[in-house]
Amino acid sequence: MKVVRNPLVYYINKCRDYAIKKPKQLLLYVAVVLGFILLMVGYFVHRENVQTRAHVDFTRAMEYFNAPVVGKDSASFSFDRVEFRTREEKWVKVEKVFKDGFKKNNSSGLASSFLAFQSTALLYQGRRSSAINVLSDAIDLCPSKEISDYYRVKLALLKIDDGDRENGFKELKLLAANDKSVAHDWVLYEIGSYFWYENKFEEVKNYWGQLEIKYGKSKEKPSGFWIKAKKRLKLIKS
Repeated sequence: MKVVRNPLVYYINKCRDYAIKKPKQLLLYVAVVLGFILLMVGYFVHRENVQTRAHVDFTRAMEYFNAPVVGKDSASFSFDRVEFRTREEKWVKVEKVFKDGFKKNNSSGLASSFLAFQSTALLYQGRRSSAINVLSDAIDLCPSKEISDYYRVKLALLKIDDGDRENGFKELKLLAANDKSVAHDWVLYEIGSYFWYENKFEEVKNYWGQLEIKYGKSKEKPSGFWIKAKKRLKLIKS
């Protein structure tokens, strides 16, 4: 009669025989496996600490970003909370806080967010070229395709405002070609606005018409960009 072996029992017996014959090799193997496990656990603990520290620093930086400007002569100014006497003072400080936050947390998932807000602070200081460079770096580091699309729209608009109209507009049109993008409605709106100020109203109808069809009145919750566009679109449709 054929005897059927239990695979588990067979494997345990093989391991036992190996341990008896070659105990040093077995100990080495176990040490390597345990070392690898400890290394991976240490890595994940480190990554969690990096992310936690970055979130704390980002939350603190946002307190500066959202802080009020109370005016030079305000009687309500307090040193116990984050406030600024002038807009210039605020945005210089905000830019420094996010710049320092990026240096401290450049290996975290929030690295690109620190750069994006630094770029905004630079823009409020009138330093548009610097804002463009920093936002470009943010896009390169951004771990989220959805968020990076919003950054790309903003970057294209900054380039147009900075005089690089050709490249900025080209980037907007490339983004408009991707109707799966979460920023697609924003892009259609901005291209329509671009043509509006160029008095190219047929192009306005084209892009805002797409905005109406995809994100407009047929939707239960229309896009805010369609709501902004529809009043002006009525003027050139009538």
